[in-house]
Amino acid sequence: MIHDITRKVSDTIAVWPGDRLVQLNHGETTGELGSASTGSILTSLHAGTHLDAPAHLFPGGPGVDLVPLEACLGEALVIDCHEAAVIEAETLEPLVPAGTRRVLFKTRAGARPDDGWLETW
Repeated sequence: MIHDITRKVSDTIAVWPGDRLVQLNHGETTGELGSASTGSILTSLHAGTHLDAPAHLFPGGPGVDLVPLEACLGEALVIDCHEAAVIEAETLEPLVPAGTRRVLFKTRAGARPDDGWLETW
C-alpha cells in the first residue's frame, strides 16, 4: 500500500515565517498553444512537504541533490508522536527495530490546515 503524505502546493500554503510565499502562474492553456499547457511556480524551499538535506542541519553535509531518490521510497515504520512536545532519540530507540531503513513521524503538524503554521513543533 502506498501512502502519499504530501500537501497540495497552492498560493495559500504556509511557508517558513519570513520566506517567499508560493506564486503559481498557470500560463497558457493547451487549446491556445496547440500542444501543451505552460505555467511556472516560484517558491521557498520550505513550503509544503519537502525533504531537508543533511546540509540543512550539518555544515558541510550533502545537499538534497545528493540524496538518492531511493532513500525516500519503500517500506517505512510510522511512529505516532502527535502527543509529544519533543521527540528524543532515547524515547525512539526501543520503538525502532534493528535494520529499519525509513521512519516517518506522525506529528501534530499533520492535523493543521495547509495554510496554517505551527509556532511550536
